[in-house]
Amino acid sequence: MMKMSASVCVDAPVKKVWDLLSKLDGIQDWSGSIHRSYCEGDQTSGVNAVRVCELSRNVTIKETVIAWEEGRSFTYTGQGIPLLNHAQNTWSVEANKLSFYRKQRCRSKAASWDDCSNRSCSSLVNARGASLWRHSSTLLRMAGLIKEIQKDS
Repeated sequence: MMKMSASVCVDAPVKKVWDLLSKLDGIQDWSGSIHRSYCEGDQTSGVNAVRVCELSRNVTIKETVIAWEEGRSFTYTGQGIPLLNHAQNTWSVEANKLSFYRKQRCRSKAASWDDCSNRSCSSLVNARGASLWRHSSTLLRMAGLIKEIQKDS
C-alpha cells in the first residue's frame, strides 16, 4: 500500500481553516480538479457523512467520512477513484499547520505496489511523485485562499 503525506503552514486562525476544510460541499472552492460537490442526504459533517465530487470526464467520486474530530481532523474513504481500488484520506489542522495524509492501493492485476510490474501499474508507480505534487499544490492553493479570507476579515 502506498502512503503519502504533505503539510503546509497557514497564516490563519485554526477555526477559519477548519471552517473552510470541514465544509464538505465546498471543496470545489479550493480544489481545482473538482467541478462540483454535494453531500448525500441531510448530513453534511461528522462520521457517515457522504460527499459526492464531480470531476472532469464524467468521473464521480463518493467519499464517506469514517472519523471526525470536530475542529481538528477528519478521515474519509473514496470510491470511484480512477486507477485505485481504495483511498483513505485524512485532513487535519493545528496551530498554523494544515496536514494531508493519504493511503491508497493500486487497482491492477498486481497484488501491491511492491509487485507492480505490468505497464499500467508501473506508470502509476512512476506517477506517485506527480500525485504527491498535486496534493501539495492543493494545500498551497488552500493556504492562498485562507490568506484571501484573512484580508476580508
